[in-house]
Amino acid sequence: MAARIYPGDLRIGVLNEEVSGLCAPTERRLTPKQMFMLLLNGHQKFCIDDQEFTLSTEKRQCPVAMMVRLERDSTLRMLEYRGRPFSKVVVSIAPHWPLDEACDERESCPPRPAHLEHRFLEPDTAVLGSATALIAASTPRRDMLGDLAYLSDGINLYRAALCACSRDARPAPPTSRRPALERVQDYLNHHLDDPDLNALNLARACALSPRTLQRLCQDNFGQSPSDVIRSRRMAMALSALRGQSATVSQAAFIAGYSNPANFSTAFKREFGFSPRFVLRPGAATGLKPP
Repeated sequence: MAARIYPGDLRIGVLNEEVSGLCAPTERRLTPKQMFMLLLNGHQKFCIDDQEFTLSTEKRQCPVAMMVRLERDSTLRMLEYRGRPFSKVVVSIAPHWPLDEACDERESCPPRPAHLEHRFLEPDTAVLGSATALIAASTPRRDMLGDLAYLSDGINLYRAALCACSRDARPAPPTSRRPALERVQDYLNHHLDDPDLNALNLARACALSPRTLQRLCQDNFGQSPSDVIRSRRMAMALSALRGQSATVSQAAFIAGYSNPANFSTAFKREFGFSPRFVLRPGAATGLKPP
């Protein structure tokens, strides 16, 4: 992945092409940095020094992301790498902010190198919107305005990623409420395609009162239950469109809309561009969202 380098050692890399897989593991050096990686489509397994990581959309069909902070030179070994297309965005800067990742109280934390911190996070619509704008302009205009627009998109993505990290770093809910949160997460992961899924049905399925579900979602996601369902469905629809595996009508169905026009309006309100923009043949060659 080629990266564009800006002042302050800000680097922006975009890869959006078909990748059938690696013939053999590859290796390269990493300098100290803080790096946000967002995989919109595909599968990747890699090691940083002796620690192994996997980013994959193959099972959940949803974008995945992680933040990594390195305090010394390290070795990156790429083990697995595929996607049709393989869509990934990386933004890195100097390592300024500690991540302070905490482990679940019920599980023991595996030992990890002192120089390496990481956190997996679920990308929200702000992150996905900024990343899609970057991919759409992965070959920026070769002039000052085009370069500044690309830099602005990269900064917006990194800001959105830091906000997502800060939100995920909120104090964990009391142990007595954790099972309820797990039930909600699990039910959402397996029933987002259910057209009857709504806040009331989610509360009933998880044996919660509507008020408790409302508080749980606000405390952990910063959204109402209805907004959590809508945002996750929109993320699934965007992923399907990015992978060229769905038409606008099919993406509307994924997001829970029976009317593609209503879906297109909601989609543009969510991400700042229309579903058809994602499907444009020229979307990865310099066009910007309308």
